[in-house]
Amino acid sequence: MTNIIITSSEISNNNSTKEISKKYTKKNGNQMIPLSWNHVENATSYALICIDLHPIAKSWIHLYIPYIHVTPKDKFNQSNILSSQSIIGKNSFGEYGYGGPQPPNGSGKHKYVFYLFALKDVHVDVSEKEECRNVEDFITNVVKDKNKIIGSGTFTFYFTNP
Repeated sequence: MTNIIITSSEISNNNSTKEISKKYTKKNGNQMIPLSWNHVENATSYALICIDLHPIAKSWIHLYIPYIHVTPKDKFNQSNILSSQSIIGKNSFGEYGYGGPQPPNGSGKHKYVFYLFALKDVHVDVSEKEECRNVEDFITNVVKDKNKIIGSGTFTFYFTNP
């Protein structure tokens, strides 16, 4: 399996705190954090899930895209991730697309992780599975065969709501 390196022009991998700007939060702009990665050979699609791993959040889904269209020369960025050819599922806010961090006041630092999967020959029918409870749910109910995951990577960031 190929290890995918995910980068962001907004958050340096060398930044140990990886605290995001408020413009990426639900209440202050709700912009999706800019991400990019290189194409994995033989991948026919990608899937991207963002989850809040803080115990109080109970695996809150901030983004669920079970299908991102690929072409072999793509370098991925927001325009391909959210293209009309992608299948975008519901987040835990009950909305389609990105829902930025909005942790309860005083709940401390929250850890968010983008999980990226390079998939080979996975058919995604959003009507079967437009919502996702966690990564395991996605693999079991959408991918169905772990051997079809040919690459994966994660990108972690944090947000603290005082």
